[in-house]
Amino acid sequence: MFKKIIPIIIAVIVLLSVVGMFLYFHLNEEEVITTTDNNYDYHTIIYKGETYHYNTDVISVLLLGIDSKENVDGQSDHISLLIIDRENKDLKLLAIPRDTITEIDVYSEEGEYLGVTDNFLGLAYPNGNNAGKGAISALKATSKLLYNIPIIYYAVGNMNILPTLPEIVGNHDVVLPDDSLSYINEEWTKGYVYNVNKDTIETYLRARDVREDFTNKNRMLRQNLYLEWFFDNIKNVNEKDNSFLLDRISEILEDCDTNISLSEAETFYEIAIGSMRSDPFVYSLQGRYARGQFFDEFYPNEDELESLIIKLFYVKEF
Repeated sequence: MFKKIIPIIIAVIVLLSVVGMFLYFHLNEEEVITTTDNNYDYHTIIYKGETYHYNTDVISVLLLGIDSKENVDGQSDHISLLIIDRENKDLKLLAIPRDTITEIDVYSEEGEYLGVTDNFLGLAYPNGNNAGKGAISALKATSKLLYNIPIIYYAVGNMNILPTLPEIVGNHDVVLPDDSLSYINEEWTKGYVYNVNKDTIETYLRARDVREDFTNKNRMLRQNLYLEWFFDNIKNVNEKDNSFLLDRISEILEDCDTNISLSEAETFYEIAIGSMRSDPFVYSLQGRYARGQFFDEFYPNEDELESLIIKLFYVKEF
């Protein structure tokens, strides 16, 4: 049943690109490319003189939002990691900018593996699709970015599911956190009460002013706020009318792909519905944005990244 819940979570964070796919991919190609080995051992690490062990009660699910109506066609415009703590019955979400520059695998158009290069994390999925390995390629790149933490599961959703969300949990009045939508409507400034419904949800979750630098971070903020509200309310819907919820979710499944088995899904579902949401629920990578040759680029702060990985995935040795 959790296999049906995951697509909902994916749908909330699905991003739709406003920059052409051709430019985003082809204008940022690197010359090839040497194969490298990343042998960082995640099991036990030393951090600030203390020993930490990987928390084996944690399961990570890579969530990809694809910017098309077909999973095989688009890039992963949004990348998040759903972190499930089986022991503490706890959920967290790590939001990762699509503009993150990191090491990704490169394939030819014929699917031949060429090696690795530093490029946008959001391109790992479409590039891997040349070899029929889109989700696996994105999973591998995300794991490398996060110091090789194990990521076994993935779930992929596309833009078809966005209008369904308000039908499941209802419309939502949200107070705009900034002025990032005012380029569409001059009234949509910070503090404006914006009604998210099936007709407006796409604008709220994906719109950004491409004339300005670094506007993806404003879009991610809006998505995170909606996701926290959505997660809180999905439990209420489940308690009031479980059959309605499952019927609506089943309509979403046709456009989603996951490698989670039925037995695993049932376990995850129980944790998700019975969990107490962490505060904060959504974590974000900290770092700096820079103007690239054609597009915005994001570089994580390595010190803060290591500290966050310790917090989310490790337990201290006593």
